[in-house]
This record gives sequence, structure tokens and C-alpha cells, in this order.
Amino acid sequence: MRLVRRIFFKKGWSKDLDQGLAALDRADLETAERHLSKAHSRANKMFSKRDPRRLETLEAFARLRQAQWNPQGSDLQLEAYKLRRKAHGAEHAATASALLAVVGDDVWGKVNQAQLIEQAASFAQSLGRNTSRYANILGKLSQLRNSPELLESAEQICARIHGRQVDTTMPPVARHLAELALEARRPILAAAFLRHALRLNEAKFGPRSAQAAEVLHQLGQVVMLEYDFEKAELYLRKARELSSDLEIVASLGGCLHAQGRFEQAEECYRIYLTHAETSQGLNSPRVAQSLHHLMTVLYARGEVAQAEAVLNRLLNLEARAPKEARLEIADRLRLFGHCSPSQAEKALREATRITEQVLGKRHARTAQLQKELA
Repeated sequence: MRLVRRIFFKKGWSKDLDQGLAALDRADLETAERHLSKAHSRANKMFSKRDPRRLETLEAFARLRQAQWNPQGSDLQLEAYKLRRKAHGAEHAATASALLAVVGDDVWGKVNQAQLIEQAASFAQSLGRNTSRYANILGKLSQLRNSPELLESAEQICARIHGRQVDTTMPPVARHLAELALEARRPILAAAFLRHALRLNEAKFGPRSAQAAEVLHQLGQVVMLEYDFEKAELYLRKARELSSDLEIVASLGGCLHAQGRFEQAEECYRIYLTHAETSQGLNSPRVAQSLHHLMTVLYARGEVAQAEAVLNRLLNLEARAPKEARLEIADRLRLFGHCSPSQAEKALREATRITEQVLGKRHARTAQLQKELA
């Protein structure tokens, strides 16, 4: 009987893990919390610390906590990395993936920064210096160290890889180069890399392929950073012709908004708001973002009553939203306060209240809002 119970217990763990990860991928954090909490509890009871199943569950649970803006997420990622290292060794691929998940500002007070950097570089060198993995690690380290030299090395590696046949199972190297350039705040260079990626995708998959549309969307977003909104609009409209992805509609709305074409921007925002409510839930962070964009464009059009109705809806949403959505709402209210002088104090007070409730009075984000409010 004990054996039968254990078999069913394992089946329940596997089912909860799969359903939790699926919910996490679609940003349904309430469902993910329900399943991954069960899977994590069961894995701790059933498996040893070095069992891959326990480690897999721990990493999934850490992802959930990070998505919820829970400080426990960083601690769990660090624990997963240490267990991976003990179980597999420093240079195993799973250890490296766990290491890259750890490398971030939130954990540097808890670990030896130099030691982690040394381990990452050691693993990367073991794979060979002319690999996308090595370039990725250098890109991350360049951001953490604020080192242009490391970023330049990463770009040179990617450029050398370009001379070879690109492995289609890996992220396109040109797009990776663009991401590195954006990290370095070099949007013109990023746009050049994305145009190259577009040519590669059009040649490989066709000019009307989903892959081409994806790069066109990204290119439109990057060109907006150069304040060339007319060119960005061309890229985004072409992407919209090729794809039904409504994220493109949201980007197009932002581009039209920046050009002062408020009526067309409002139409895009309302389309995307309906999509976000249907696909991600009424209390999701994306709904909060969409309401913020709609609210600002309504104020810009002089539709004050409608804009204030959206503001009140945003505040009502905060009362029942999960933690990560509440923080998103606080961020949106802060931004709204900066762009609407008549509502600035009200919006900033609400943003401060929400952030303090979620993160506490001593958190840096709370202190920053209190400073702005003063």
C-alpha cells in the first residue's frame, strides 16, 4: 500500500510541475502558484537534494517567485545553482544554466561576485571561445561590470560566428548582437544588426514568414529609441501585415502616440487591452500596462472624464490584483503622475502606498517614490 501511495504521489508531483510550468509560461501566476507550490513540497519529501527532479522543481519554483517580485526567488536560484554544482560539477551545462540565472544584481550581497564571474568564464572557455554561449556570458558580465571591453569582445565573437553557417537551433546571432548593443545603449548599432537579421530570416524563411515579422517588430521598437517614429511605423505596419501577434498592435499604438496621432493610438490600445484581458486575465500586469497607455492617450486628447474613469479602474484593479500586478500598477501610476500635472500628486501617492504595502517601507523603490512625492 505504501508503494502504491508513493507511485500516485510521484504522478501528482509530475502533473503539478507540468501544469505549473505551463501556467507560468502564459503568465497565469495564480494557477502557477497553486501547482508549483504543491510540486515543490512533494519534491522535497520524495527526492534527495541531488536528484534532478528535485532540482528541476526548485528552479521552476524560483522562476515563479521571481515573476512575483518575491525576494525569495533570488535565494532559491542561488540554492539551485549550489545544488547543481555539487551534483554535476562546475562545468556541466545544467550548472552553467543555473549560474547564468543567478548572475544578477539582487544576489551580489549574498555571494562572492568574483568567484561566480571566474566560474562563468571557466565554463565558457571549456566550450571554446567562439561560441554563442561564451558571447552570452561575456555580454552578461559586461553589463554587471559596466565594461565596454567585455561587450566589444562579445560582439567580436558573434561577428566571427556570423562567418560560419548559423545553427538554426540557436537564437539568431545577429539578434543577439542587437541585444548586446541595446544593453550598451547603442540603438543605431542594434538597428543595423536587426536589419542584418531580417535579411537572414527573409532569405531562409521567406519575406512573409513569421520569423521576418518577429524581427520587423523588434526593429520597429529599436528605431523608436532613435526617435525616428515614421520609419518605426513602417516597420511595425509591415510586421502587422505578416503576423496576427497583437503585441505588434501595442507597439504600433505607442509609435502613433509618440507622433501625436492620439485617435489611432487609442484604437490600438483598446484592441490590445481586450486581448490582454482575454489572454492573461483581468488582474494581470499587461492589463495594468494597457490601462495606463489608454489613460495617457485619453488625457492627451482632452477626454478628461474618460481618462479619470480609466484611472479609477486601475485603482480598483489594484485592490484585487496579485503582487506582481500591484507593483506594475504602482509603476504605471508613477509614470502617469509625471505626464499629468493635474493628477500627479494623487497618482504618486497611490503608487507610494501600493509599493510600501508590497515591498515594505525600507525598500529602495519605496524610498525613491517617497522622495519624488516630497
